[in-house]
Amino acid sequence: MAIMSVYAPDGRPRRHAWDPTIAKERSQVLKMVATVTALATIVIFTLQALYFGAYFRQEENAYRLTVRIIDMDSQYASTVAGAPTAILGPAVVQAAQQDAAASPGYHLGWQYASADELQMFRVTQDGQGQNASEYARQIVLNQDVFGVILISSNATALATEAALTGNTAYDPRGAIALYYEEARNFYAANQYVTFHSTRIIEAAIAQASEQLASILLGSGGGTAALTTAANGNALSYPFYFSQFNLVPFDQLGAEPALTAGQIYLIIFTFFSSPIWKKAFEPLRRKLTMSSMLFLNWIVPVILYFWVSLMYSFVTLAFRVDMTRMYGRGGFPLYWALNWLSMTALGLIMETMLRIAGPLFFPFFLIFWVIWNVSVAFLDLSAQDPFYMYGFTTPVWNAIDAGKSILLGTKNHLTQDFLVNLSWVVVGSVLLITTCWYQRRQEDKRELQEKKQEHKGEKAQQ
Repeated sequence: MAIMSVYAPDGRPRRHAWDPTIAKERSQVLKMVATVTALATIVIFTLQALYFGAYFRQEENAYRLTVRIIDMDSQYASTVAGAPTAILGPAVVQAAQQDAAASPGYHLGWQYASADELQMFRVTQDGQGQNASEYARQIVLNQDVFGVILISSNATALATEAALTGNTAYDPRGAIALYYEEARNFYAANQYVTFHSTRIIEAAIAQASEQLASILLGSGGGTAALTTAANGNALSYPFYFSQFNLVPFDQLGAEPALTAGQIYLIIFTFFSSPIWKKAFEPLRRKLTMSSMLFLNWIVPVILYFWVSLMYSFVTLAFRVDMTRMYGRGGFPLYWALNWLSMTALGLIMETMLRIAGPLFFPFFLIFWVIWNVSVAFLDLSAQDPFYMYGFTTPVWNAIDAGKSILLGTKNHLTQDFLVNLSWVVVGSVLLITTCWYQRRQEDKRELQEKKQEHKGEKAQQ
């Protein structure tokens, strides 16, 4: 039986893995494997914990999702002569107060309109005050609060009148209006703001309806109230509410671009870096310092320009309307946002690829992705204060600006673009400085090698 050769084609011997003659090389390999394993362990228990922590205390932080309760019902009852005592307004306020007291840390941030705020809506000698519905819409769209519960100024009076007179035109849904903005953050809006708001509204309606029925049936006209209520159903169904989603998250094609698509944006940004760096290497040493630095900077920026256009076209191809907020300028603006965001992310990665090298760069890439993504999808108000750093990250600002362009939320474009432009400046400085320093070090090593060769030649002579 033939024995397999243990020699390489060039005649050099090949060893078994545990051959004592390669103990040094084997030790180096095992040390490198141990180092990488240790780093992976550290990454799992730090960076993965960073991402998990972003979701960990959402319920406890729900109090930071503020909802303003504007009780116009009580104000009407206290200022209009002959108006019945307010029932619905106080019931909503009481339900919110009981909710906060019964579940500390697990409730929304209930706010109550102040006397000065309520005064703005009063009818005075100068005419009608500010429209309460428009005011509620304004503070939600301006993102001063996450929602508004507006109790109509004559909610109790209208329900009482309908029950006593049999007003069949009475619509109980006009008693309370809930305003919110889903597109601001659909996780926060759907899981917390609307869920908890409707919960206390329904509790208040049940209490107020029972109280109104008790008052009417206990009065001298109880039998008449039952008779007329049968026509309008106003006694058994005196109060209800309407919901107004001022900016819905209604473009499902935009969801990838505003959520997981940002992870792909980082991947696409990095995709060309190793290829470009390897392709540029033979030319790099032959260029002047200024040419080398300029190409190291401009080529990635140009690549991001093209890749961001392709990324933006994919979003457009799935019929995402980009004209809602900024008209025909929506698509160029969206493209500019993606280009700026890719440049902000990419120049930092280009720098770290040169500093960490191909072996350790993946650890930085994991950090860069998790650090950005941990704060990108949830509303920062629902996260621990530590995660407020999200306001400074490229991805958070890209998503915030993207919501304005694609869905029509509040315009923070100046802030979003300036933050990412700052990252571009920082990344540019770091990349150019790193390339300059490494080139200088290479020149010094070459000079030293030439000196050593010159000394060797002299010694031989």
